Amino acid sequence: MKADPKTLIITLNFRRNLCTLRFLESASRLEGFRCCQLLIVDNNSGDDSVDGLRQAASKFRNVELLVSPNNR
Repeated sequence: MKADPKTLIITLNFRRNLCTLRFLESASRLEGFRCCQLLIVDNNSGDDSVDGLRQAASKFRNVELLVSPNNR
């Protein structure tokens, strides 16, 4: 995670990676996005969501993907 982000945004993904990817795209256009840390939590989707999310998150220094081993 970034050293001193001003804002932490947490979003949950469960088998809706297209919605989560749209959210990431939208958030990345915010004026202060570079001052934020965005955490995407995949809630054990069990589909191919993680691969697409990992690829998208890797494009940003302030986006991290956390993969939960079970649905909480």
